[in-house]
Amino acid sequence: MRVRSTVLSMSTSRTGNLSTRRALAGWEIWEIDLSRNMLRRARAKLPAAHLLEADLSSGLPDGRPESFDRIVPGYVFQHFGDPTKIDLILQMTASLTDRGLLLVTSIAFETDAQLFSVRESAGETWDLSEHGWVANRMIPSLIEKGLAVRFEPFPIAEALSSSAPESDG
Repeated sequence: MRVRSTVLSMSTSRTGNLSTRRALAGWEIWEIDLSRNMLRRARAKLPAAHLLEADLSSGLPDGRPESFDRIVPGYVFQHFGDPTKIDLILQMTASLTDRGLLLVTSIAFETDAQLFSVRESAGETWDLSEHGWVANRMIPSLIEKGLAVRFEPFPIAEALSSSAPESDG
């Protein structure tokens, strides 16, 4: 009998596309979100998922399995300063199976200079309550805590411009 892999997804998003793909592949899905509305949307797409409404500022909630094969915090970390991000990441990695992976998918910057440049360009549209994920600050702190870390920036602007369909003329 094959053991089902488990994934913990945070910030379910409007689409739930990543979790939907995992569910179709036979994964056991656990979703955490602060928003009851987002969890309702997740329930519509993922009827077999385990859903938990929780505020992650106080850590991972009770009522979940002890370990996961994958943990994927979506658009979560921008709500927290670096010390809270590190605490959450340590809790998450402690909740992984031996071969488990934590895959942080977030808007991120390699340096503070990049973050400040984007913030300045955005002007009044930038939400000042959000904290950026800055790799050159976070990675040394996480390595110091004993974690193996790899940062792979994904240039979303390039991806969006290159995905436009070609015109026939």
